[in-house]
Amino acid sequence: MVNEAANILMEGIAVRASDIDTVWITGYGWPAYTGGPMFWADLVGLDKILARMQALYEAYGDDFKPSPLLEKLVAEGKGFKDI
Repeated sequence: MVNEAANILMEGIAVRASDIDTVWITGYGWPAYTGGPMFWADLVGLDKILARMQALYEAYGDDFKPSPLLEKLVAEGKGFKDI
């Protein structure tokens, strides 16, 4: 979910990570106390999420290819809160 949301940000479909969080909390019932999937991802650490995506990509192929935005943020030591 976080990986696809990163692609949505990269493609300009959503302007801010918090927009995605708002949609998930108000529209899909994501638990509000977690702050939304993008906020949660920053808390967990994008490096951990990227590592898991890379492992899934190696095991299962292109459906799990890490988002270029996720890779960029990890390489720069940033989070979704920084964009």
